[in-house]
Amino acid sequence: MRFGVDPEALVRDSGHYAEAGRALDRLDVPGALAPLQRAFPGGLTAATIRELGSAWADRLLRARLGLHGVQADLAGAGEAYAEVEQVATRALSGHGDLS
Repeated sequence: MRFGVDPEALVRDSGHYAEAGRALDRLDVPGALAPLQRAFPGGLTAATIRELGSAWADRLLRARLGLHGVQADLAGAGEAYAEVEQVATRALSGHGDLS
């Protein structure tokens, strides 16, 4: 079984993960919940709304970090594949060393 890898596509497609991360950056759950918090200024409801906003902010942060990791891994893999292809091409053509 053989698999083909398009290094340029890996690097290019890694940008989609960066885009998704930027979209998550624009989400402000605590800010969106602020009117609710003002409507219920005290007691358990206000505390729960604060906790909800905090929990979602944490989730979104973890999602952004995960997306950033996938983006970096894809870009790195694409660059590594491209380098291997260049070295292999030089080696097979007899032009240059293997480094």
